[in-house]
Amino acid sequence: MSTVTTNITGFNKSKEDFIWTIKRATSDRKSDAHAELYHCLLKMFIDADTNKDGLVSKASFSKLIDMAASIPRMYGYAPLDADLYKTVAEKEKARQKMFDSMDLKTTGVITFDEWYNYSMEHIVAKVATLAPHPILD
Repeated sequence: MSTVTTNITGFNKSKEDFIWTIKRATSDRKSDAHAELYHCLLKMFIDADTNKDGLVSKASFSKLIDMAASIPRMYGYAPLDADLYKTVAEKEKARQKMFDSMDLKTTGVITFDEWYNYSMEHIVAKVATLAPHPILD
């Protein structure tokens, strides 16, 4: 069993524990696992909120996505940016599309609720593709 750590998010779990936590977090929103995921998403959002106004701007958005992607990447569940995008322009276009899909009121900033809702929808879709966990499934 391997343990991977990152200082970006404070997330520190073995791959097996990660799978258990993320499946539990998405299947039971009253669980401790969901509370942990919620707080992890909140910490990322606060870290990306550079002027501490409770909003993340387009300028800080890529940092937020990089932090969020770092966790599944640690366990081999998300590709590196270099594998996803051929050019910086392609990455920026994809990030703009993500930002626009969260910025429902087209204000040029996203709220934590918009970030949380988008993240949960994305995570639930990804979790559905994971192999069954021997205890949970």
